[in-house]
Amino acid sequence: MIAYIRDRSDHPGEEIVEAVAAQAVRPGEAGRLHTKHDDYFHDHRPHRAVDYWEILESLHIPVLFVRADENSFVSDEEAERMLAVAHAGELVTIPRSGHAVSMDNPVALGRALREFLDPGEVRDP
Repeated sequence: MIAYIRDRSDHPGEEIVEAVAAQAVRPGEAGRLHTKHDDYFHDHRPHRAVDYWEILESLHIPVLFVRADENSFVSDEEAERMLAVAHAGELVTIPRSGHAVSMDNPVALGRALREFLDPGEVRDP
């Protein structure tokens, strides 16, 4: 599991990799380990049938969009559209991060979340 995580994350720290590996698997048949996930979402992927643009437009609350600066699944055009559709949207790009932002740069992500949730109380970790 540790090798799997390292292969799929751009900048994971060793402590993060070990913590995720410890929480990401469950015992299975014949002593094998299986990844933890909800089979319903894995097999059916119902989220693909939902119009998230419509939902986003209906929100009248602050929304923070977080994306990675490396290997981002959100293009610049999509990010601009999200900000245009959201009534109170804010975009933050986390440096030194790929798809697994919380593993790649947890300090920068934490700082961005604290600033968004309480802009007057930003402090270094």
